[in-house]
Amino acid sequence: MTGITWDEIHEFVQKAKLDLIFDLNVLKRTKDQKWNSTNAIELLKYTQGRGYTMAGWELGNEPNSFHHLNSSLNVTAESLGGDFFQLSKILNHFPEIKGCILTGPSTTQLNKKPTIKYFSDFMATEGGREVTSPNFHQYYVNGRIATVDDFTNSEVLDSLQDELRTGNRIIEATGRKRKLWLGETSSAYGGGADGLSDAYVAAFMWLDKLGISAKNNVDVVLRQSFYGGKYALLDATTVDPNPDYWLTVLYKRLVGNKVLNVISSPLSGDVRFYAHCSAEGFPQGSVTVYGMNLLSKGVNVTFPQFEGQLKIYLLSAPNQNLKSRFVNLNGITLEMTSDTSLPELTPRSGPNLLFLPPFSYVFIVADNKIYSKSCLDT
Repeated sequence: MTGITWDEIHEFVQKAKLDLIFDLNVLKRTKDQKWNSTNAIELLKYTQGRGYTMAGWELGNEPNSFHHLNSSLNVTAESLGGDFFQLSKILNHFPEIKGCILTGPSTTQLNKKPTIKYFSDFMATEGGREVTSPNFHQYYVNGRIATVDDFTNSEVLDSLQDELRTGNRIIEATGRKRKLWLGETSSAYGGGADGLSDAYVAAFMWLDKLGISAKNNVDVVLRQSFYGGKYALLDATTVDPNPDYWLTVLYKRLVGNKVLNVISSPLSGDVRFYAHCSAEGFPQGSVTVYGMNLLSKGVNVTFPQFEGQLKIYLLSAPNQNLKSRFVNLNGITLEMTSDTSLPELTPRSGPNLLFLPPFSYVFIVADNKIYSKSCLDT
């Protein structure tokens, strides 16, 4: 990577109003297998000299799986902890660009004993204690063999819950108050499932992941990816939005950070809902509920605690085609109005009784009175 590339990255970040966390290369090693920080220091000096702003840093990517790349590569959890400790001390010499985030160890998902042990052993090291935002990576299925049914299978979606509980338990055991991150995540690993991860049906995994993560005290979910791979938010050829892009925009606009409890009856894994205080811009006390119907038949859903007219954003597949590259909002297909302009994402008004069509999902905003006192102080 050249200085020109680094300049272009920061130009993009500034124009898009994003925060940048950069992952440094932990595979630059010394002869005694410690991290060689020479190149990283060169980058830090350049960054500081250019006056760039950084949100934070990371070191290494899926270190527990390096042996899959090269059988001679073996960075143990203890060794990685030493590397992170070294990085934390180096960053103290660059306070202007240090940022407030140091995230890691960026392991693969916490569903196998060796990975769980690696994550736990790293968190117990001196470097692990320096990490502000412990993270791991998560995908539901293998993109090479995934089927459309996998994307609407409630048991597949529920598999994330155990991983989050495992991660939270390990972090709690360190005695430091830190929140878990999903540092890289999407529907299917291996670059995504062609015709599925970039289609309407991917929304169920993405929306449910956001809901389950919020309920399990996850602070940040980093989507793989914005551009590149079949799981990207933007089409790699046309740069037009894929269906998950529209879901993401609605989530950011409607859903606030404070999580509320949801009690549903009858309990069903195939019709599931989550609730938050509404995002900024809505009256205080407003509540946003979001959820989905994973069934092949429509269902009626009632919200007895809400009165009056609700703002309803109902999303469905055009012509009920779950592999569609488009998504309908209240019956209208969402498309860019120009290369730089989004369409109006307009809700419809409706009562607290809602018909949820087969394989659909919805955002509902109740903002015509105070529905949650706990949302008054956000």
